[in-house]
Amino acid sequence: MKLAMHPETDAAGAGRGVGRGALGLIPASVLWLVVLATIARLLYLALLCPFPLVEDEAQYWVWSTRPDWSYYSKGPGIAWSIWLSVRLTEWWAGLSEFGVRWFAPLYGAVTALAAAGLAVDLSRDRRAGFYAASVVMLLPMTQVLGSFVMTIDSPFVACWALGLWAGWRCLDPDGTRARWRWGVLGVALALGFVFKYTMVLLLPLLLIAAIAMPRRARIGFAGPSLALGIALLGLLPVALWNAQHEWVALRHLMGHLKLPGGDVSLARPEATGLREPYSVLWTLEYLGVQAALFGPSVVLVWIGARHLAAAAATRAAGRFGVVSTLFLLVLYGVVSFWTPVEANWALAATVGGSVLAGVAAGPGMAVWHRRVAIWKARVPASRRREGLLVRRPESVTQVAWHASVGYGVLLIGLVLAVPILASVDALRTRFATHRILGVETYIARLHQLAREHKERTGAEPLLISYHYGIAAQMTFYLPNHPMVRVAGSRLGVRRTQWDLWPDLDLADPSLVGRDALLVGGSDRQWSAWFDRVQDLGVLPEDPRRSRWTYVGERFRGPVGARP
Repeated sequence: MKLAMHPETDAAGAGRGVGRGALGLIPASVLWLVVLATIARLLYLALLCPFPLVEDEAQYWVWSTRPDWSYYSKGPGIAWSIWLSVRLTEWWAGLSEFGVRWFAPLYGAVTALAAAGLAVDLSRDRRAGFYAASVVMLLPMTQVLGSFVMTIDSPFVACWALGLWAGWRCLDPDGTRARWRWGVLGVALALGFVFKYTMVLLLPLLLIAAIAMPRRARIGFAGPSLALGIALLGLLPVALWNAQHEWVALRHLMGHLKLPGGDVSLARPEATGLREPYSVLWTLEYLGVQAALFGPSVVLVWIGARHLAAAAATRAAGRFGVVSTLFLLVLYGVVSFWTPVEANWALAATVGGSVLAGVAAGPGMAVWHRRVAIWKARVPASRRREGLLVRRPESVTQVAWHASVGYGVLLIGLVLAVPILASVDALRTRFATHRILGVETYIARLHQLAREHKERTGAEPLLISYHYGIAAQMTFYLPNHPMVRVAGSRLGVRRTQWDLWPDLDLADPSLVGRDALLVGGSDRQWSAWFDRVQDLGVLPEDPRRSRWTYVGERFRGPVGARP
C-alpha cells in the first residue's frame, strides 16, 4: 500500500504550465465553475433562502437608507453597496432580503476568480486555478458570506483577494514591470478600506513578503507611490468624517481591544483601565475556530507551500503564499493573548490558504488520476491493494482534496436542510431552528402589541430597543419601516450609529409624555424613564428566548447622559 505525499510534477503535468506572458489568464474551467456557482447562489437567494436578515445585515441596510461618507464603526462601502443593490431590484421585487443580499454572491465570485488567478501565477500551472477557486468557495465562512449573508466581510475579502493578486504581480521578481499593476493594487486597497479597516494590514503583509523573497524585484518609487496615492482616496472620506465625529471609529477599535478611551470604557466609566485577565481558552478557541474554517484543506495548504518551496523557480512564490496565509493568522493569534478574537477577524487568511491548496491539488490530482488509470488498466486479478482506505491508489493530496470537497458539501447540505428541520416539530425543537428563522414572527408579534396599544390609547407608541441589532431588524420587517430608536448607550452599552442621528435622539423634548413599546433591558432601567412600566416578560415568539418586552407609560426622558 502506498500513500504518496507530494504533488509531483510529471511529463504530463508539465505540459499544463503556462508561459510567463500568459500567467494569470484564468482558465475557462474556472470561469464556468464560478459562473455556474454564482447563478446557483443567486437562484437560491431569490427562490429558496429561508433566512431573515441577521442583525448586522439589517443594521447596514438601515445605514444605506441614510447615505453618508462614513459610519460609526465602519466605512461607507457596505452602505453604498446595499443602497445600490436595493435600488437595482426594488422596482420589480420591492424591498426584500434578496435586494439587500444579491451582491454577496458577486463578491464571492470576485474572490474565487482572484484566488484562481493568483494560484496560476504562483504555480505557473493553470490546473491550480480551478482547485483554488473551488476551495475558496467551499470553505465554511467564505461559503456563507459569499452566498447569502451580506456583511462587510464578503466585499472586503474580494478586495483582499484582488489586492493579493495585484501585490504579487507588483513584487514578482520574474514579472514584467507594468505600472498599471500598482494602480490595481491601489484601487483594491481603497475599495477594501471603505468596507473594512483591516484592509490596511495588506500593506505590512506585502512588505514582509517582499523582504522574505530570495530574490527581489526592482520596484522603484513611482509604482508604490501610485498605489498609495490611490489608496488614500479610500481613506480620505473616512478620515474627514471621523474628524467631524470625535474619531468614533478609532474609539470603537480601542473598545474591541479593551483599551481606556475606547467606546466600551466610555459607556462604563467604572471599567476604565480594567481588562479581563488572560484566559488560555481565548487562544485555544481562536485556534479551534481557524482550524474549523480551513477544515481538511489545511493539509493541502501545507503541501502547496512545500511544493512551491521545492523548486528554485517558484521559491519566491512559495514564500509569498506562506506570508499571505500566515500573516493574519499569527497577528490575531497574538491579539488572542490580549482579548478574545472574533471568528471573522482573520477571515482574509483563507484567500492565501485557498491559493496554496490549489497549488497542491492541481498537479497532485493529475498524478493521482494517472496512477488510478494505470491501476484500472491492469487485469483485475493483478490489481493489488495500493491505498490505505480503498484498494485503488491513494495519495495524501487526493484524500485531503476529497475530504475538503466533502466538508464543503456537508455545509451546503446543512444549510439546505434547515427549512426541512424547521417543518418538523420534533426536529425544530431539537435543532433550535426557530432561533434562526423566527425573527419575522417575533417582530410581527411586536407590531401586534403596538397596534393593540394604539387602539386602546389612540396614540402611536414609541418603539425603543436596548440593542441596535433587533432595532434594525424591526425597522426592516415592520410595515412602513419606522425607525426604531436605540437606548443602549444611555444604559451602559457602547454607542452605535443611532447615537449620531439627531432625529433619533431620545432627549428630544417632543417625546416627553408618550408611551413606548420597549424591547430588551430590564424593568429597573426603564422605570427611571417612565411613570409606569408594564412587564410583558419574554414573548413566546422571541427566537432568542431572552429579550424582555415592556410597555412604558408617559415617557419622562432618558436618565443618564449619552457619552
